[in-house]
Amino acid sequence: MRPIDDKAMNEPHIIRALDQDLETEADFVKLGHPALANCSINGLLRRFMGKHLMLDLKLYDTPYAIEIAVQQFIYQPYFLTVYALDSMLRAAVQAGANVLAVGELTTGEGLWGAYALARQADKFKCRGIVCRADKVPDVKKYYPDILCVCPGIRLPGEPSNGHVKVFTPSEAASFGADYIMVGRSKA
Repeated sequence: MRPIDDKAMNEPHIIRALDQDLETEADFVKLGHPALANCSINGLLRRFMGKHLMLDLKLYDTPYAIEIAVQQFIYQPYFLTVYALDSMLRAAVQAGANVLAVGELTTGEGLWGAYALARQADKFKCRGIVCRADKVPDVKKYYPDILCVCPGIRLPGEPSNGHVKVFTPSEAASFGADYIMVGRSKA
């Protein structure tokens, strides 16, 4: 697995989102709740050892439960999503996770705007946030070191799959996204 230099990028890194079909040649994969339906987290970590892995679990639990969960992983994924509440972010970071703060889903539901989310991520030393591509310029203006991982990336004409607003890979790049998540798309 080659290291990723987050600072030396001319265009966003691509993260391939996988649901039920877990076969991929991609170097960087995102696994969420659908992928966990038939496998344990450590089973998935074993299966994808050697790849960069984003566990999109959106952890929301007591700090103790989050800390214990993170410590039980057989290795730390490249990114782990945690809901952006103080105690949860603190617990995950202290347990050694590379945290992406999540506060708003791309379905439009959530309590946090991208700027407030970035402020939380910065406060607790998270690696970054998950946000819509069009929110990246606002985040980078005040928090240039916070990584922005952007879901809802589709090619023109592809279905949105529940995302309120979708963007093409080139649009996401023009907004300054550090990572883009593609999955059901052919992008």
